[in-house]
Amino acid sequence: MKKKQRILYKKVAIVFLIVFLIILARAVWSGFDSLNSIQEQRELQVYEFELKDERVAELEEQIAFLDTQEGLEQEMIATLPIKRPGEQVTILIEQEEKEMRFLEREEEKPWWKFW
Repeated sequence: MKKKQRILYKKVAIVFLIVFLIILARAVWSGFDSLNSIQEQRELQVYEFELKDERVAELEEQIAFLDTQEGLEQEMIATLPIKRPGEQVTILIEQEEKEMRFLEREEEKPWWKFW
């Protein structure tokens, strides 16, 4: 009877260990999967941060340009309808184009003269 119990306990212990190893393997696999997704997100955020840095540098250059007299004049000319002495301002207004079409009249043929 003792021998049967030992064999039974061994089988139960082996099954328990196999189930435990499967659970442990799934946990490790999900950990690696989470690590990979976190690394991908980090790379994406680093890329976006670099884009933002470039944009900040461009804006700082534009601000430095606008701090000069020439930059201020160019921006005013581009955005406001102003002129320098001796220049003229011309405002163009779009006009609708009228299409000229010839009237075409198709002869109505009777249905039996299809061919």
